[in-house]
Amino acid sequence: MNNAAKFPIAAANGFGDLPHIDPDDDLITKKLPALQFYQLAIPAPAPEAGTDFDPAAAARGDELFSGKAKCNNCHVEPLWTEPGWNLHKPAEIGIDSFEADRAPDGVYKTMNLAGIFVRENGLFMRLRTKVVTIMMAALQLCST
Repeated sequence: MNNAAKFPIAAANGFGDLPHIDPDDDLITKKLPALQFYQLAIPAPAPEAGTDFDPAAAARGDELFSGKAKCNNCHVEPLWTEPGWNLHKPAEIGIDSFEADRAPDGVYKTMNLAGIFVRENGLFMRLRTKVVTIMMAALQLCST
């Protein structure tokens, strides 16, 4: 973190020099495996045809994903990520290192694509959902 060429903001702010926690005082690390298990156990939401996606476009995308683009070589069903070790050096996957060079370990992670429709333009992007969320928040603020 003190390498100003690789981590200019962290180095400028001394993030690499933060005090280290004595393992006996660490209240977080031992809880991380349970947190990871919980996160991996949360099922991705199921998309609704016609609402969250266009079925015809999805069929074309699935053909490309599993065929010519070879996305499913790494984004494997039903996990939609790579089973096992999903970190790779740029040369292993045949792409440049631009983004990997910004990571402390210099690798790419095979991203989980489950529920991407929600993050990109599905459930959370629906106008009705946004309006309901805003109204619920406003009601909650008014009641306090």
